[in-house]
Amino acid sequence: MANDDNSKYLEGNYSDNPFKAVKEWWEDEEQARELADAEEYMKAYMEYEKSKREEHHYLVDGAVLKCTRCTMEPKKPFDKEFTAPEGSDKVILKVTKNKRYLNGAGQYFATIADSKKFDNIQPFGNCDNPPDRDDEKKALIMAGESEELLKLGNCRYLMELNDEWENMISEVGYAETAELNEAGVEGITMEAILFCKHGGFIYPDTSGYIPTDNIIIDEPEEEQELIEPDASDPEAVKKYMCLFFRSKGLSREAVAGIVGNVQSECSFNLAEAKRINPNRFGLFQWGNSDGRLQAFNKWAKDNGRDINLISAQCEYAYEEMKNGGMLSVILDVNENNSSELMCNYTALENAKSPEEAAKIFATSFERCYTRYYFDSDRKMHYDDIQASFER
Repeated sequence: MANDDNSKYLEGNYSDNPFKAVKEWWEDEEQARELADAEEYMKAYMEYEKSKREEHHYLVDGAVLKCTRCTMEPKKPFDKEFTAPEGSDKVILKVTKNKRYLNGAGQYFATIADSKKFDNIQPFGNCDNPPDRDDEKKALIMAGESEELLKLGNCRYLMELNDEWENMISEVGYAETAELNEAGVEGITMEAILFCKHGGFIYPDTSGYIPTDNIIIDEPEEEQELIEPDASDPEAVKKYMCLFFRSKGLSREAVAGIVGNVQSECSFNLAEAKRINPNRFGLFQWGNSDGRLQAFNKWAKDNGRDINLISAQCEYAYEEMKNGGMLSVILDVNENNSSELMCNYTALENAKSPEEAAKIFATSFERCYTRYYFDSDRKMHYDDIQASFER
């Protein structure tokens, strides 16, 4: 065996029961040795694939990934059948750690830290490796009570990713190497793996790269002074909102989602907002029924702010967003939403598109549901959101 460092392949998470823990440890050691051997095979395979490749690119936002233990076959633990959704043998990489370096097609380069479950990598369909830890078994048993969750596959309950990708071949000869390394950024090559402690290797199927001749450095937007806009000028209000939320570090996608919701709520016009619903106030339509308008008034009084100012409304909305004002809600599959969507502030920060951000903000912050319910785990679900297309 060429690789003597098996520690990275130990799943850990042993049972509290000492007899069971010993058995798990022994099986863990055996699997670690097997995976270390498999790593050598993966490296040889990647060297072979590299030799056949005509073009070599770092992975970018939108790269397609596969897993060695993914299967599309149904799995039936505990007499409950988990089915793999169509197309779930491949997932799309979402880049979140690099927000500056792009290729000429405007695609962000992925880094070895783009390794977080759900944030960067969605679960695959089903896993060929059975559950071998108490918490995994418990999660599968609970998920088995829901017909909808059974249709999402079991990988989401078994996936446990390492902290970083590992580039298997150090000398890749890629054209972008110098630029990326000089900036202190380690990209992910096509010859990389990300290990899942449940026993699988995640690896690139395609880089997602649209070939171009040069790298773009996305310099930070030129800082613009935030000047209180004329509240009667919708275009000035919209521009201020864009600048304000971008200045807080939110992505373009997230800001577009927020602005799309305010467009739908009141068209950036406070007089229009009052006309539409006299019982609500402001750009974000705060109301008294849930105590949010009272909380806004208290915040304004405590901070010496005028709630009629656009700046005050944006500042308080951001305070709410960051400090619990965005509920954790699941937006169910419906005609406007092709897959289940978790909605909260973290999801808004990592939204993949303006459309997704708009749905997240509408669900979690605006709370404009058509119907809601709680599942057996007391998690809140929305069937759909009002004026989904407009938002």
